[in-house]
Amino acid sequence: MGDSRLYSYSRRQGLVQLTLDHEVGQLEVMRGVDPAIAYARPESYQLTQALGPKGNDYIDPGIQFLDIHEDTLFLLCSDGLSDYGLLEEHAQGRIRPLLSSSASLEQGVAELIDLANELSGHDNITAIAIRAKVRPDTRALRS
Repeated sequence: MGDSRLYSYSRRQGLVQLTLDHEVGQLEVMRGVDPAIAYARPESYQLTQALGPKGNDYIDPGIQFLDIHEDTLFLLCSDGLSDYGLLEEHAQGRIRPLLSSSASLEQGVAELIDLANELSGHDNITAIAIRAKVRPDTRALRS
């Protein structure tokens, strides 16, 4: 909701943004307006949906179902971490290692937050990481 995003990272697909921001500029882009024009408006970053300020009648959650075919890391984070292409730039060095079962997700998230603070620190930074491990279908291997 709002300006928090959900990303997935897997070895085959790399970093993929799964959700869109709920803000005026994004609504304009979805209507076909060029992003440079949509985000040039002063109200472009105004949230169109957020939890808390109003009742649930104003929330229209998006629901997606995902097929997971390989080990995948999910990262839910606020824009303090996702802005300025920080995640895309550091996906290989900072996010990919978190796919390993031996990697500490808590430490990895803390390091991502520290990196965001060092590089910009322009907004609040919140993140949650979830590692989904996929077990191979050994029945298919025996056939």
